[in-house]
Amino acid sequence: MSGKTTRWFVVLTVLVLLAGGAWWGWSAVQARREWAAFRPPTPDLKAWPAEFRSRIENADAKIASWPPDAHALGELAQLYLANGFLKEAETALRGAIRYEPNNPRWTHHLARLLAGYGELEAAVPLWRTTAELAPDYLPARVKLADALLKTNQPDEAARTFAAVLERDPKNPYALLGLARLDVDSGRWSAARQRLEAATVAAPEFSAAHSQLATVAERLGDTATAQLERDQATALGRFKDVPDPWTEELVAYCYDVYRLQVIAATITATKGGAAALPPLERALALAPQDARTVRQLGRVYLDLKDYAKARQMLEKAIQLDGTDPSPYLDLVEVFRAERNVDAAITMLTAGIQKCSESAGLHHELGLALLGAERLEEAVPHFQEARRREPGNMAAYEDLSRTLLRLGRPAEAEEVLRSALDQNDRAGPLLLLMARCQIALRNEPRAEEFIRRTREARASETTLSELRQEFRAQFGRVPR
Repeated sequence: MSGKTTRWFVVLTVLVLLAGGAWWGWSAVQARREWAAFRPPTPDLKAWPAEFRSRIENADAKIASWPPDAHALGELAQLYLANGFLKEAETALRGAIRYEPNNPRWTHHLARLLAGYGELEAAVPLWRTTAELAPDYLPARVKLADALLKTNQPDEAARTFAAVLERDPKNPYALLGLARLDVDSGRWSAARQRLEAATVAAPEFSAAHSQLATVAERLGDTATAQLERDQATALGRFKDVPDPWTEELVAYCYDVYRLQVIAATITATKGGAAALPPLERALALAPQDARTVRQLGRVYLDLKDYAKARQMLEKAIQLDGTDPSPYLDLVEVFRAERNVDAAITMLTAGIQKCSESAGLHHELGLALLGAERLEEAVPHFQEARRREPGNMAAYEDLSRTLLRLGRPAEAEEVLRSALDQNDRAGPLLLLMARCQIALRNEPRAEEFIRRTREARASETTLSELRQEFRAQFGRVPR
């Protein structure tokens, strides 16, 4: 090789190396910039617990260094998400998806966050990815199907709900989703079949009862429609699909109020001991928070651990005696223990601090009634009715007590007021029938027996009414 050729070769080699170095350097800079873009600015955390600040600082310090630490980014994302820093959580979650693409939790968490903003179209592909990565995690599939349904993609929604049922044939959320698709297509009988299966699988699933009421009414079954509507009303608000991955965020949460809400949601959807971890964490963060203590008492009460329930509820009263809720919960403890005297003492003390509570007056009236102190019960039932005019139970108990005291004219006045608000309430009609029998008003007694029968009273109750009518008037009612 000549000297000239050698020089050109050296120059060319140097240029290639320089270009390669420049490309590598540029790539490294770009990689660092991309990684840095997923590091959210730290918000003001001065008012937050020291442990939370420390965990944020440690995770952020790891993200500030190189090479990328996907675990630290996931830690930061969950800390922000669990404590309501949603903008920061979104940034970190997008980074976690970029650097740990096979972790289905990241796509699921981001999908839920975006869905919470109402951005369902953006959430759908994330839930699709979650379903691909974790096909057996059914909460994500249910969420995907719901989002598809709401974004007018019924065919894929149906396939996704069906895929859930392949793995869990009694899943009430999938049955409800397919029933809604049946309704949209006018397949009323198919919808009813699915909804009946859902209510059998999950008797406390209010949304299935509500939808079944609509379907039954459309099919002309008004009796079932009314029963299901009443059941849905009694069960209360819609219960979202239980989501263990979201529940895992409790370990990252330092917001006491948020932990209380999580526990309340778990109680509403699953109940039982599952609500204890967030409440125990909340109590560790704020030992003197009366609401947390009361919620723990309520959970123990649901678990029938009356000793722990009483301990927590009495502590809640010590922390905040102006809240009627723990007094009302304690009534259930004393009722289970058949300790009427303790209930009366506790409720009397509660009314001194919460005199405006209709519930406390009502419960004290019931406790006095249980102790056969009828005359003392009456003013508390009257006060409960005055403070909560829409509570029919107070009217029932007051009128029933007045009847037992031999004061049917007063009972009639109470019942008229109640029936003006709800003239089809079976218990009120029954009491009015008995009231008219006691007042010796034969036509009115017969009328209210008929109305009680139309309100679907049991045959046992109707038989007792007929006997009372015959004893008073010497004949059976028509």
